[in-house]
Amino acid sequence: MKTPDHGLTNKSSQQGLTLIELLIVVAAVVVLAFLLLPTLSSTGHVRPLRIRCLNNVKQIALGVVSDAIDNHDQLPPAPAGPNRLPWDVAWEPFERIQLNGVTRDVLHDPAFPQQNDDRLWNAATNRYRIIGYALALHGDGLTLIASNQNSTVDTNILGQTSQSGLNLSNFSERVLVADPIISLSGQNDPTRINNYQWKNIPGGLPNGTKTTNGTWHGFSTSHLDKAGKLPLGGNVGFMDGHARWHPWTNMLPRTTGAGSTPIFWR
Repeated sequence: MKTPDHGLTNKSSQQGLTLIELLIVVAAVVVLAFLLLPTLSSTGHVRPLRIRCLNNVKQIALGVVSDAIDNHDQLPPAPAGPNRLPWDVAWEPFERIQLNGVTRDVLHDPAFPQQNDDRLWNAATNRYRIIGYALALHGDGLTLIASNQNSTVDTNILGQTSQSGLNLSNFSERVLVADPIISLSGQNDPTRINNYQWKNIPGGLPNGTKTTNGTWHGFSTSHLDKAGKLPLGGNVGFMDGHARWHPWTNMLPRTTGAGSTPIFWR
């Protein structure tokens, strides 16, 4: 006579299937986590740097504009001398601007800390410093193209000059500070960017020099892709004090390349 199992066999079978299904789900989750870990780690590392950089750019824009308002609407000039790059800043105005909270750490991009070095910071005592961001100021020897230079925060005068072919009297669209996206001298053709060098640009210190933030190999674009070959984009600050991330699309050379100087893009 067959003894009834009262459904115990079916229950055990159902429990077994449920356990197997659970193990399959757990295994799938583990595999996905393993596959995604490099991407998540990379994103988790890059995003805080971009946010810190964005805050720096915004603070610099606000500090420089505030200083101009306190000085008859006049923005500080670039340092005197030939072939001045947009990351060279005149000594005295930026001594003053630092008092408004734009301190040395703010003036350097956390994505390229090597540039925050005493020898660049004190490049020419009482004349100019080399910082970690590009500024759209003004000056006879500045390699920044004329249409991108700014001498005042007076909107009546702003409307008389242009950036990128636009007549801009609006603070919200007038660029004042940007991440340095740089290529070698002579590399200024937008159709050939995949073949250009975006890091280890000679200048500032002898290559191989030990700095407080690692070995110096030359100036570099701060935000590069994972392979370290192409720019991802950069943070840009505007005259109204706001800042935003610009992806690497439709960026153009902004310096003349005079005197075999690096090319700055935005």
